[in-house]
Amino acid sequence: MKRCKGQISQDEYRANRDNRLLSRGDITKKGNPNTRLVTEGEKVYLIINTEQYETRGKVKRYIQLKTKVYLPWKPSKKTGAVNGRNYRQMVLDYLTTGQPYQIELIRKNGHYYCRITLEETEPFKAITSNQGIIGIDTNPDGLALTLITSDGNFKKSWWLGNGELINSRTKRRRNLIGETVKAAIKIAQNENVAIAIENLKFKDNRDLKPKVSRKTHQFTYTRLLQGIEREAIRQGIEVIKVNPAYTTIIGRCKYQKQYGLSAHQSAALVIGRRGYSYPEKLPQAIRGILPQEIREKNKHHWSQWHVANKTINKLRKAGEKPAFLVA
Repeated sequence: MKRCKGQISQDEYRANRDNRLLSRGDITKKGNPNTRLVTEGEKVYLIINTEQYETRGKVKRYIQLKTKVYLPWKPSKKTGAVNGRNYRQMVLDYLTTGQPYQIELIRKNGHYYCRITLEETEPFKAITSNQGIIGIDTNPDGLALTLITSDGNFKKSWWLGNGELINSRTKRRRNLIGETVKAAIKIAQNENVAIAIENLKFKDNRDLKPKVSRKTHQFTYTRLLQGIEREAIRQGIEVIKVNPAYTTIIGRCKYQKQYGLSAHQSAALVIGRRGYSYPEKLPQAIRGILPQEIREKNKHHWSQWHVANKTINKLRKAGEKPAFLVA
């Protein structure tokens, strides 16, 4: 836009466009042939092949640039141990395997940053859904967890909330997301059960209300789901992804009042049950408020919940509150 209006020169435009270089690895070349990481003692260097080459007799060799790469790590001053994952040692160990890796060079504010992407092997799933599932309802301000047994019955529930997730700055928010994810994974490990989460591929589903659709596009929502899935796989916990359609309305109508849960915890219960593919048929009290033609038709229960949701909203706008709903 600035270039079209003549506010920046062509050189400035090209400089802004050409600030990123991506180089993918090749397993047959034992790593990355064009941007290769090498170690010399405790130091790590990046060797970049340029377009220019030099001739030595009949042999042509590309001119290479060699620069030092800093792999950040913060060991404890008291114990010397690294808090969390030691990514520096992880990269060093990975280079010895000869597996491919991806290098992304980013120029920002006159500095160059090197982003390294490795391929992790998925560990054996030691914790499965045989003993139960924790359904997780993801929200911008925290996670609602509800544990169900293998027969679909409620057992216990937790709320991992933090108001700072909504208003904090990016770096602080990422740290809070990581702490919240670790707390959720720790609960699943202690209970020895699998995890059921909302599937991101359904975020544009027409069955989801616009309010839910807006929530799924938020930074925190996506980061929480991605963090839960990644950390659970690393810890050998089975992760089940489900369609989140109508989980809130089903939880409010069927389980919130029965078990004394919040709206988010009851939605998490539905997500957990959906991990076992349990159908959520409408209770008789809810079927009674549906139009006669919907009750007579043999429609899928999701279609019935869709109509029930609309009917309940109309009743609430008219000042009527169904007895099965919690205030």
